[in-house]
Amino acid sequence: MLDAFRTGVGRPGEHTATAEGVETAPGAAAQGVPAVVDAARQHRLATLLVQEGGHDPERPVWTGAAPGQLGVRRNDVRAMGFPDPRPAPAADALMCCAVADGADALAVPAAVPGPAGGLGAVLRRRE
Repeated sequence: MLDAFRTGVGRPGEHTATAEGVETAPGAAAQGVPAVVDAARQHRLATLLVQEGGHDPERPVWTGAAPGQLGVRRNDVRAMGFPDPRPAPAADALMCCAVADGADALAVPAAVPGPAGGLGAVLRRRE
């Protein structure tokens, strides 16, 4: 799975950005809180990668009532129709999304090269 992640993340210059300015991978993987949250909202998580000792898993994100209601900013969730977003550690919120969407989750040991910051995902193909 880590090989698929590394291949999917691609090389510098292959990335694009969403309208909100979130950097995305070439299409097969996402890395970092904004990109993984964006993929989770699109129900594209195939495997969530959480690395032990990374700083991103504890970074706060904002959540709504449903697993897919999450955002990097409070207003992201308000724009989805949830008036009172709550903060949660990114790994916890993304794990809820992964479970709700039937995705796998993989704990990456700290000694193994994994996603920068400690959060990444191998993505489902766009339909």
